[in-house]
Amino acid sequence: MANEELLLAISDMLDKKINPLEKRMDSMEKELKSEIRQVKDEVQVLKDEVHIINLKLENIIEPRLNNIESCY
Repeated sequence: MANEELLLAISDMLDKKINPLEKRMDSMEKELKSEIRQVKDEVQVLKDEVHIINLKLENIIEPRLNNIESCY
């Protein structure tokens, strides 16, 4: 076999090994992107809920506590 034939055979063998790996990596990348998107959405929901809680603390609870404190 000539060097060129050997190189071609090696190249074919590598392609057979690498192509399935590339497909798996592409699939994993899509799954990870989807999961990251879900986590970002959940984090945004949590931020919104924390904001609402902070507003309630500031506008409802704190004035009442101040009133109770002033009575004592």
